[in-house]
Amino acid sequence: METISNRSGSSLANPTNLPDFIIIGAQKAGTSALRYNLNKHPDIYMATIEQGGSNEPNFFTRPKNWEKGLSWYTDLFQHPDKIQGEKSPDILFNNQAIIRMAQTVPNAKLIVLLRDPVTRAYSAWNHNNQIIDISQNWGWRAESFETALSLAEKQVAPFKQLINKGIYIAHINNLLQYFPREQLFFGIAERFKQHPNEQLNKVLSFLGAANMELKPEIRHDRKYTEPMNSETKIHLKNLFKPINEQLYAFLGEEISEWQTT
Repeated sequence: METISNRSGSSLANPTNLPDFIIIGAQKAGTSALRYNLNKHPDIYMATIEQGGSNEPNFFTRPKNWEKGLSWYTDLFQHPDKIQGEKSPDILFNNQAIIRMAQTVPNAKLIVLLRDPVTRAYSAWNHNNQIIDISQNWGWRAESFETALSLAEKQVAPFKQLINKGIYIAHINNLLQYFPREQLFFGIAERFKQHPNEQLNKVLSFLGAANMELKPEIRHDRKYTEPMNSETKIHLKNLFKPINEQLYAFLGEEISEWQTT
């Protein structure tokens, strides 16, 4: 088991200034917009890394940040008079990060946004393929989305993430091994776009904050050079259908928005 320590290397038995909640995913499901809009609330503070201005601490997911020690993380939360939170959307897909989080903030409330895995995959592909640093340094270059999907179905890295990150029920079941259901909030990304204030107030209620008309804003809405091929969409719909049905059973409802996207 890993030891949580401060910058000097000594153990921190009862750390303070830890987040009350964390937005842990899913990537490309509106987590940036949720963070931005929650930060407008007078009773909520969202952590920011001053050096570099990042909105994602990624303490649990990135070794270089984890190695900085717990005091680096707690320094991000200096507003005990508010409900404090952070956003690190890769946690949901990272078992080691979930274990670290469970050891460090076992009582934190966790927010999970879910987006139609078909459109999420296409959005992730465009995001990773359009940003030069990601595509060149992390091997995301492929001739087309269809080529990337073919590699994903063969479980070739890094393309396999396009499918694997959309198998939400598997990631949720893993999460439930470490956190009780009552500490988890599941939101549907498409509903946040259609009914932003209604959905935002559900999150605020979950966090114990007062409702508020916040005039929600969309963030990081990346434009596509072209829409997804219709045959590719049908293929992905069929691929994810039995997986989504397991998710619907867990949530106790079908997500009708995913039938029309």
